[in-house]
Amino acid sequence: MIRFRTGRHTLTFKYIKDKHKERLVPRPRVEIRLSNGDKTFKFAMLVDSGADVSFIPLEVAEILGLKLEDKQKSSSASGEFETFRSTVSADLLKGTTTYPLGNMDIRVPCKSTESANLNAHALLGRSLFFKRFDITFRETIFKIVLRPPKNK
Repeated sequence: MIRFRTGRHTLTFKYIKDKHKERLVPRPRVEIRLSNGDKTFKFAMLVDSGADVSFIPLEVAEILGLKLEDKQKSSSASGEFETFRSTVSADLLKGTTTYPLGNMDIRVPCKSTESANLNAHALLGRSLFFKRFDITFRETIFKIVLRPPKNK
């Protein structure tokens, strides 16, 4: 469970502008640090309410030295593709504060992205992130708000 400091009940992140077809498009991304032993990688992952699981590029999995298992088919809006399953430790970063998320199941595409922008190929799905927070997308002001989940 994420522990918020006393008096702090929300975390707010401004959308990050991605370059898409020569335009800047604001997208709901949050800074995440992935770890495997002493290897870490930090980048802005897209918060994707339509994804069941989280995805990271093959290049990031290789940097982290992740064990890639269980080749399977995954699908997205652009069609089916083959992925490996793996697990990585994840932390949410906000300024100088770290919020441990724990071990996150991920999928890793079998092919390289062929892109220098690894952020564009990383997304946070519902399987871990959406269980840690109640999430509000403030699309009109380009912000994402994370709150501790309400007790059931």
